[in-house]
Amino acid sequence: MPEHLSTDKVMRKFLLGLVCCFLSSIFLIGMFACGDNQVNSGKQSIVVTYSVLGAIVKDLVGDQANVKIAIPNGLNLHEWEPSARVIETINKADLVIQNGLGLEDGLQKTLDQAQARGVKFFTISDYIDVRHVGIGEGIPSDDPDQAVGAADPHLWLDPITIASFIHDLANYLKIHLGLDVEEQAQDLQNRLESLDQQIRDNVATLSVSQRKLVTGHESLGYFAQRYEFKLVGAVIPSLSDQASVSAANMASLKQSILDNQVTTIFTELGTSAAVVSQIGAETSAKVVQLSTHTLSDDGSYFTFMQGLSDTIINSLKSDGTVTPPKNNAPMDIFITPFSSNDFMKQALIAGILVSIACAVAGTFVILRGMAFIGDALSHGVLPGIALSILLGVPGILGAAAGAICMIGGVTLITQRSRLSSDTAIGLLFIGMLSLGVVIVSRSNSFSSDLTHILFGEILGTSNSSIIMQMIATAIICITAFICARPFLLLSFDPEQAQVAGFSAKLYHNIMLFMIASTIIVSFQTVGTLLVFGLLIAPAGAGALLARRIRSMIAWAIVFGLVSVYSGLLLSYHFDLAAGASIILVTTTLFFITFIVQNIRSHSRIPAAEHHD
Repeated sequence: MPEHLSTDKVMRKFLLGLVCCFLSSIFLIGMFACGDNQVNSGKQSIVVTYSVLGAIVKDLVGDQANVKIAIPNGLNLHEWEPSARVIETINKADLVIQNGLGLEDGLQKTLDQAQARGVKFFTISDYIDVRHVGIGEGIPSDDPDQAVGAADPHLWLDPITIASFIHDLANYLKIHLGLDVEEQAQDLQNRLESLDQQIRDNVATLSVSQRKLVTGHESLGYFAQRYEFKLVGAVIPSLSDQASVSAANMASLKQSILDNQVTTIFTELGTSAAVVSQIGAETSAKVVQLSTHTLSDDGSYFTFMQGLSDTIINSLKSDGTVTPPKNNAPMDIFITPFSSNDFMKQALIAGILVSIACAVAGTFVILRGMAFIGDALSHGVLPGIALSILLGVPGILGAAAGAICMIGGVTLITQRSRLSSDTAIGLLFIGMLSLGVVIVSRSNSFSSDLTHILFGEILGTSNSSIIMQMIATAIICITAFICARPFLLLSFDPEQAQVAGFSAKLYHNIMLFMIASTIIVSFQTVGTLLVFGLLIAPAGAGALLARRIRSMIAWAIVFGLVSVYSGLLLSYHFDLAAGASIILVTTTLFFITFIVQNIRSHSRIPAAEHHD
């Protein structure tokens, strides 16, 4: 008993020490923060939302005020979320300068709250001639950002548009902050006009037939309008990079590239590299990386625009050949999308392999009641994938590391505490998911990849991904075949499994390995979020129709194959996101099966009563 009391005292002292350390850390951080504010309090504070616009403001203001950038250079404006320090900086600013036109999506709530509190705002788009999407530009889409008449927020890609608000900003600074920058404003406008002339001279070296642009998303509208380029299309047919790529978009873009003899596709921040590579391979057009949203290392707008225009012009100058359009067979809504488009064929093959793997693993997930661990694993691999991309290693390695951490953590907490496995899974699930989002949101290299990680890139599936999926599917099927009996005993009667000579712990871990392997490999095709749907829905529908394990797996494979094929057709014919369409079909099939089975069950009962 005394030993027990002594242990409690030690634990209390330990916890008290942790609390004291935590409070001390908060105090020190507060002191340093206050110190930073005191150092910067001598000059007025101007916050600019976007790095490229911030470069212009810094050139205008010089050292007369402290100019801070809210969204770090190179991050995705639509997905980035502000930290507490950024929110504080905005709310304490003497002036906030924003682009407007919906560009600062991730920051908009903070900006609105700061403006409501009385912070002064200068919205650049209020002082320029806003460009609107014209008829025939890009790919037809229901996306409101792409609709004819939509306001284009990419105003910084035209030096003359930038020059048009400089004197208005200078007047605003003088009236509201007392800063006299008129001389700098005139000098800056002259430099911008000189930059415009340099770009014009370079563009003049291109023939009219060479001035055709295909981009990641609709970002070069101002540039094209100023320098008389034709906008042929975009991989993501939207002014925002948040829209999904559909099979219909890709087919239409492919045909536009071929019809217009486009030799270069420009990819940029937020564009799926896999999808762009696939279109380039099918059209023989080269793919060139373009920095439309990221300042160069010297932080200069002039270096940024000169480098951007030089990349575009030099890429279009080089000779290239484009495969002429093929004469397709008469339109067949069920066959032609796959027979005339390699990206559809490869998506179908990859989807079939994923369906088989998910059907086999998902059947045992359903029988064992492990849907929660399947969901947790599909989200828990996110931080591993994020770190692998950050370090430049294959995402599949990071996914494997994330799954190992997830399974190891659940096992450790369950064995070393009184907490249930569900509690451990829930804690690690939310913790790993949050860690992954934090890593993605704070990395300047791939913040836009979050959508690709979660929803996959089935339309950009490569041959190497198909081979890897084929190997993984074979391993999963072989594992399930060899371990079928112990898996069944473990699912229905773990004690009987022990009596039969099978280690419940060993085969439980093998089953976890099989589920994790399915998720790890399949995320590249349908994403971590959507793989769970293929893992559960087809197997669940199979469980409603069959009583034997082989029949359940067979039905699950059939439902998975129908879902992949139908989902891709829906994406092609109705301009829908491919991955989401597949999952929508598979969940719909499950509920149809569920309803039919219930109707049949109810109809049998009256028949049996009548017979009696």
